[in-house]
Amino acid sequence: MDLKEFEDWMYERYAQKTIEDTIRTIKRLMKYNVNIENKQSFIEWIRNERRKGRLDRTLNSYIKAYNRVLEFLGLENEKIKRFKVKESYKTVKATEEDFKKLIEACKFDSYTALRNEAMIRLIFTTGIRYKELITLRLSNLNGDILTIIGKGQKVRQVYVPPSTLKAIHKYLQFRVANPGNDYIFLNRYGEPLTYAGGRQILYEIAKKAGVHFSAHMGRRFYATYLYRNGVGIEEIRQLLGHSNISTTQEYLKITQDDVINDLRNKKIDFFEGTLPVLPDCNGMLPTGLEHFLTLPKRQEVLIYEL
Repeated sequence: MDLKEFEDWMYERYAQKTIEDTIRTIKRLMKYNVNIENKQSFIEWIRNERRKGRLDRTLNSYIKAYNRVLEFLGLENEKIKRFKVKESYKTVKATEEDFKKLIEACKFDSYTALRNEAMIRLIFTTGIRYKELITLRLSNLNGDILTIIGKGQKVRQVYVPPSTLKAIHKYLQFRVANPGNDYIFLNRYGEPLTYAGGRQILYEIAKKAGVHFSAHMGRRFYATYLYRNGVGIEEIRQLLGHSNISTTQEYLKITQDDVINDLRNKKIDFFEGTLPVLPDCNGMLPTGLEHFLTLPKRQEVLIYEL
Protein backbone atom coordinates (compact mmCIF):
# COMPACT_ATOMS: atom_id res chain seq x y z
CA MET A 1 0.00 0.00 0.00
CA ASP A 2 1.24 3.45 -0.88
CA LEU A 3 1.36 5.38 2.41
CA LYS A 4 1.65 8.72 0.64
CA GLU A 5 -1.52 8.05 -1.33
CA PHE A 6 -3.24 6.90 1.87
CA GLU A 7 -2.15 10.07 3.67
CA ASP A 8 -3.44 12.27 0.84
CA TRP A 9 -6.75 10.42 0.99
CA MET A 10 -7.01 11.07 4.72
CA TYR A 11 -6.35 14.79 4.34
CA GLU A 12 -9.75 15.12 2.68
CA ARG A 13 -11.53 13.43 5.60
CA TYR A 14 -9.69 13.82 8.92
CA ALA A 15 -8.04 16.40 11.16
CA GLN A 16 -4.28 16.86 11.13
CA LYS A 17 -3.71 15.17 14.49
CA THR A 18 -5.82 12.16 13.47
CA ILE A 19 -3.80 11.80 10.28
CA GLU A 20 -0.48 11.97 12.14
CA ASP A 21 -1.58 9.39 14.72
CA THR A 22 -2.95 7.04 12.06
CA ILE A 23 0.16 7.14 9.89
CA ARG A 24 2.37 6.62 12.93
CA THR A 25 0.27 3.60 13.98
CA ILE A 26 0.31 2.06 10.51
CA LYS A 27 4.09 2.46 10.28
CA ARG A 28 4.39 0.72 13.62
CA LEU A 29 2.27 -2.18 12.37
CA MET A 30 4.47 -2.49 9.31
CA LYS A 31 7.50 -2.51 11.61
CA TYR A 32 5.85 -5.47 13.39
CA ASN A 33 5.71 -7.26 10.00
CA VAL A 34 1.95 -6.95 9.68
CA ASN A 35 0.80 -7.17 6.06
CA ILE A 36 -1.36 -4.04 5.89
CA GLU A 37 -3.23 -5.17 2.78
CA ASN A 38 -4.06 -8.52 4.36
CA LYS A 39 -6.86 -8.23 6.91
CA GLN A 40 -6.16 -11.70 8.32
CA SER A 41 -2.55 -10.76 9.00
CA PHE A 42 -3.70 -7.84 11.11
CA ILE A 43 -6.29 -9.93 12.97
CA GLU A 44 -3.65 -12.55 13.85
CA TRP A 45 -1.36 -9.82 15.18
CA ILE A 46 -4.18 -8.45 17.35
CA ARG A 47 -4.90 -11.92 18.74
CA ASN A 48 -1.25 -12.52 19.58
CA GLU A 49 -0.91 -9.16 21.29
CA ARG A 50 -4.01 -9.83 23.35
CA ARG A 51 -2.60 -13.19 24.46
CA LYS A 52 0.51 -11.34 25.62
CA GLY A 53 -1.69 -9.21 27.88
CA ARG A 54 -1.93 -6.03 25.77
CA LEU A 55 -4.82 -3.90 26.99
CA ASP A 56 -8.03 -3.93 24.94
CA ARG A 57 -8.14 -0.14 25.01
CA THR A 58 -4.66 -0.05 23.47
CA LEU A 59 -5.52 -2.61 20.81
CA ASN A 60 -8.65 -0.60 19.98
CA SER A 61 -6.45 2.29 18.88
CA TYR A 62 -4.75 -0.05 16.35
CA ILE A 63 -8.10 -1.37 15.16
CA LYS A 64 -9.41 2.17 14.75
CA ALA A 65 -6.41 3.11 12.60
CA TYR A 66 -6.57 -0.08 10.55
CA ASN A 67 -10.28 0.43 9.85
CA ARG A 68 -9.30 3.62 8.06
CA VAL A 69 -6.99 1.55 5.88
CA LEU A 70 -9.88 -0.80 5.05
CA GLU A 71 -12.00 2.21 4.15
CA PHE A 72 -9.21 3.49 1.90
CA LEU A 73 -8.99 0.07 0.21
CA GLY A 74 -12.72 0.11 -0.51
CA LEU A 75 -13.47 -2.48 2.19
CA GLU A 76 -15.55 -0.26 4.44
CA ASN A 77 -18.08 -3.05 5.03
CA GLU A 78 -15.32 -5.27 6.40
CA LYS A 79 -14.32 -3.02 9.26
CA ILE A 80 -13.23 -4.80 12.42
CA LYS A 81 -15.24 -4.37 15.60
CA ARG A 82 -13.36 -2.92 18.53
CA PHE A 83 -13.25 -4.63 21.92
CA LYS A 84 -15.79 -3.57 24.50
CA VAL A 85 -13.89 -1.88 27.28
CA LYS A 86 -15.67 -1.86 30.60
CA GLU A 87 -14.92 1.28 32.51
CA SER A 88 -14.06 0.42 36.07
CA TYR A 89 -14.75 3.75 37.73
CA LYS A 90 -18.15 4.51 39.22
CA THR A 91 -17.93 8.24 39.71
CA VAL A 92 -17.73 10.99 37.11
CA LYS A 93 -15.57 13.26 39.24
CA ALA A 94 -12.23 12.54 40.83
CA THR A 95 -11.73 13.66 44.41
CA GLU A 96 -9.00 15.79 45.96
CA GLU A 97 -7.71 12.62 47.63
CA ASP A 98 -7.48 10.95 44.19
CA PHE A 99 -5.47 13.93 42.95
CA LYS A 100 -2.99 13.60 45.81
CA LYS A 101 -2.62 9.85 45.30
CA LEU A 102 -1.97 10.26 41.57
CA ILE A 103 0.70 12.89 42.25
CA GLU A 104 2.35 10.60 44.80
CA ALA A 105 2.32 7.76 42.26
CA CYS A 106 4.54 9.92 40.02
CA LYS A 107 7.14 10.55 42.72
CA PHE A 108 10.27 8.77 41.64
CA ASP A 109 13.48 10.13 40.16
CA SER A 110 13.28 9.85 36.38
CA TYR A 111 12.49 11.82 33.24
CA THR A 112 9.09 10.18 32.81
CA ALA A 113 8.16 10.91 36.43
CA LEU A 114 8.57 14.65 35.87
CA ARG A 115 6.53 14.43 32.66
CA ASN A 116 3.78 12.38 34.31
CA GLU A 117 3.40 14.74 37.26
CA ALA A 118 3.15 17.73 34.93
CA MET A 119 0.45 15.92 32.92
CA ILE A 120 -1.60 15.01 36.01
CA ARG A 121 -1.34 18.52 37.43
CA LEU A 122 -2.45 20.09 34.15
CA ILE A 123 -5.51 17.84 33.97
CA PHE A 124 -6.61 18.65 37.51
CA THR A 125 -5.69 22.34 37.72
CA THR A 126 -6.59 23.66 34.26
CA GLY A 127 -9.44 21.36 33.21
CA ILE A 128 -8.08 20.87 29.69
CA ARG A 129 -9.30 17.90 27.66
CA TYR A 130 -7.10 14.87 27.18
CA LYS A 131 -6.59 15.56 23.46
CA GLU A 132 -5.74 19.18 24.24
CA LEU A 133 -3.17 17.94 26.76
CA ILE A 134 -1.18 15.67 24.44
CA THR A 135 -1.21 18.20 21.59
CA LEU A 136 0.18 21.08 23.67
CA ARG A 137 3.17 22.86 22.15
CA LEU A 138 5.79 25.08 23.75
CA SER A 139 4.36 28.04 21.86
CA ASN A 140 1.03 27.52 23.68
CA LEU A 141 2.61 28.43 27.03
CA ASN A 142 3.18 32.12 27.75
CA GLY A 143 3.99 32.83 31.38
CA ASP A 144 1.12 31.41 33.40
CA ILE A 145 -1.29 31.39 30.45
CA LEU A 146 -1.97 28.41 28.19
CA THR A 147 -3.56 29.02 24.80
CA ILE A 148 -5.72 26.02 23.94
CA ILE A 149 -7.00 24.96 20.53
CA GLY A 150 -10.17 23.13 21.52
CA LYS A 151 -13.06 21.42 19.80
CA GLY A 152 -14.00 22.95 16.47
CA GLN A 153 -10.63 24.78 16.45
CA LYS A 154 -11.96 27.20 19.07
CA VAL A 155 -9.23 29.13 20.84
CA ARG A 156 -9.37 29.82 24.57
CA GLN A 157 -6.94 30.69 27.33
CA VAL A 158 -6.58 29.08 30.75
CA TYR A 159 -4.65 30.09 33.83
CA VAL A 160 -1.89 27.75 35.06
CA PRO A 161 -1.51 27.81 38.89
CA PRO A 162 2.01 28.25 40.34
CA SER A 163 2.37 24.61 41.52
CA THR A 164 1.52 23.30 38.05
CA LEU A 165 3.73 25.85 36.30
CA LYS A 166 6.63 24.82 38.53
CA ALA A 167 6.08 21.15 37.63
CA ILE A 168 6.03 21.97 33.90
CA HIS A 169 9.27 24.00 34.04
CA LYS A 170 10.99 21.30 36.04
CA TYR A 171 10.01 18.71 33.42
CA LEU A 172 11.09 20.95 30.54
CA GLN A 173 14.62 21.13 31.97
CA PHE A 174 15.01 17.41 31.28
CA ARG A 175 12.79 17.11 28.21
CA VAL A 176 14.61 15.41 25.33
CA ALA A 177 13.29 16.39 21.91
CA ASN A 178 14.20 15.95 18.30
CA PRO A 179 15.22 19.17 16.51
CA GLY A 180 12.17 21.17 15.48
CA ASN A 181 9.81 19.19 17.73
CA ASP A 182 7.93 21.63 19.96
CA TYR A 183 5.33 19.30 21.47
CA ILE A 184 5.51 19.62 25.26
CA PHE A 185 4.86 16.00 26.16
CA LEU A 186 7.13 13.45 24.55
CA ASN A 187 7.95 9.79 24.98
CA ARG A 188 11.39 8.56 26.01
CA TYR A 189 12.51 8.66 22.37
CA GLY A 190 11.76 12.35 22.01
CA GLU A 191 8.63 11.82 19.90
CA PRO A 192 5.16 13.29 20.59
CA LEU A 193 2.87 11.09 22.64
CA THR A 194 0.29 9.25 20.58
CA TYR A 195 -3.36 9.32 21.60
CA ALA A 196 -3.19 5.70 22.75
CA GLY A 197 0.26 6.11 24.32
CA GLY A 198 -0.84 8.99 26.51
CA ARG A 199 -3.88 7.08 27.71
CA GLN A 200 -1.69 4.12 28.58
CA ILE A 201 0.52 6.39 30.68
CA LEU A 202 -2.48 7.73 32.63
CA TYR A 203 -3.79 4.20 33.07
CA GLU A 204 -0.49 3.01 34.56
CA ILE A 205 -0.32 6.00 36.94
CA ALA A 206 -3.87 5.35 38.14
CA LYS A 207 -3.11 1.66 38.58
CA LYS A 208 -0.06 2.45 40.70
CA ALA A 209 -2.03 4.99 42.75
CA GLY A 210 -4.86 2.53 43.28
CA VAL A 211 -7.58 4.90 42.12
CA HIS A 212 -10.19 4.83 39.40
CA PHE A 213 -9.35 7.66 37.05
CA SER A 214 -9.73 9.08 33.58
CA ALA A 215 -8.68 12.48 32.26
CA HIS A 216 -12.32 13.54 31.96
CA MET A 217 -12.88 12.90 35.66
CA GLY A 218 -10.06 15.35 36.41
CA ARG A 219 -11.76 17.92 34.18
CA ARG A 220 -14.97 17.59 36.19
CA PHE A 221 -13.00 17.88 39.43
CA TYR A 222 -11.55 21.17 38.18
CA ALA A 223 -14.99 22.59 37.42
CA THR A 224 -16.39 21.58 40.82
CA TYR A 225 -13.32 22.84 42.69
CA LEU A 226 -13.63 26.28 41.08
CA TYR A 227 -17.35 26.49 41.81
CA ARG A 228 -16.89 25.58 45.47
CA ASN A 229 -14.22 28.26 45.74
CA GLY A 230 -16.51 31.01 44.54
CA VAL A 231 -15.90 31.07 40.77
CA GLY A 232 -19.10 31.75 38.82
CA ILE A 233 -20.60 29.24 36.39
CA GLU A 234 -20.16 31.57 33.40
CA GLU A 235 -16.46 31.97 34.16
CA ILE A 236 -16.10 28.19 34.53
CA ARG A 237 -17.88 27.70 31.19
CA GLN A 238 -15.34 29.91 29.44
CA LEU A 239 -12.38 28.17 31.08
CA LEU A 240 -13.68 24.73 30.06
CA GLY A 241 -14.47 25.86 26.52
CA HIS A 242 -18.15 24.88 26.65
CA SER A 243 -20.45 26.42 24.06
CA ASN A 244 -23.53 25.95 26.24
CA ILE A 245 -23.74 26.74 29.94
CA SER A 246 -26.06 23.75 30.46
CA THR A 247 -23.07 21.50 29.74
CA THR A 248 -21.13 23.23 32.50
CA GLN A 249 -24.05 22.79 34.90
CA GLU A 250 -24.10 19.08 34.06
CA TYR A 251 -20.39 18.88 34.87
CA LEU A 252 -20.97 20.49 38.25
CA LYS A 253 -24.02 18.39 39.14
CA ILE A 254 -24.97 20.97 41.74
CA THR A 255 -27.25 19.62 44.46
CA GLN A 256 -29.42 21.49 46.94
CA ASP A 257 -26.93 20.62 49.68
CA ASP A 258 -24.15 22.23 47.61
CA VAL A 259 -26.18 25.43 47.24
CA ILE A 260 -27.16 25.55 50.94
CA ASN A 261 -23.56 24.97 52.06
CA ASP A 262 -22.40 27.64 49.63
CA LEU A 263 -24.85 30.14 51.15
CA ARG A 264 -23.65 29.23 54.65
CA ASN A 265 -19.99 29.65 53.70
CA LYS A 266 -20.68 33.02 52.09
CA LYS A 267 -22.76 34.06 55.15
CA ILE A 268 -25.60 35.18 52.91
CA ASP A 269 -28.18 37.25 54.81
CA PHE A 270 -30.77 39.91 54.09
CA PHE A 271 -31.94 43.23 55.58
CA GLU A 272 -32.90 42.59 59.17
CA GLY A 273 -34.66 45.81 60.01
CA THR A 274 -35.83 46.67 63.52
CA LEU A 275 -37.76 44.17 65.62
CA PRO A 276 -41.03 45.48 67.12
CA VAL A 277 -40.86 46.40 70.80
CA LEU A 278 -43.52 44.75 72.96
CA PRO A 279 -45.29 47.03 75.42
CA ASP A 280 -44.27 46.78 79.06
CA CYS A 281 -47.08 44.90 80.78
CA ASN A 282 -45.51 44.91 84.27
CA GLY A 283 -45.03 41.16 84.20
CA MET A 284 -48.58 40.56 82.99
CA LEU A 285 -49.33 38.67 79.78
CA PRO A 286 -50.40 40.76 76.79
CA THR A 287 -54.13 41.09 76.34
CA GLY A 288 -55.61 38.13 74.53
CA LEU A 289 -53.37 35.36 75.95
CA GLU A 290 -55.04 35.05 79.33
CA HIS A 291 -58.11 33.40 77.83
CA PHE A 292 -55.98 30.77 75.98
CA LEU A 293 -54.17 29.72 79.16
CA THR A 294 -57.40 29.34 81.11
CA LEU A 295 -59.06 27.02 78.58
CA PRO A 296 -60.10 23.57 79.82
CA LYS A 297 -57.46 20.89 79.25
CA ARG A 298 -59.58 18.95 76.72
CA GLN A 299 -60.18 22.05 74.63
CA GLU A 300 -56.48 22.97 74.78
CA VAL A 301 -55.55 19.57 73.31
CA LEU A 302 -58.04 20.00 70.52
CA ILE A 303 -56.58 23.37 69.64
CA TYR A 304 -53.08 21.86 69.57
CA GLU A 305 -54.23 19.10 67.23
CA LEU A 306 -55.78 21.61 64.91
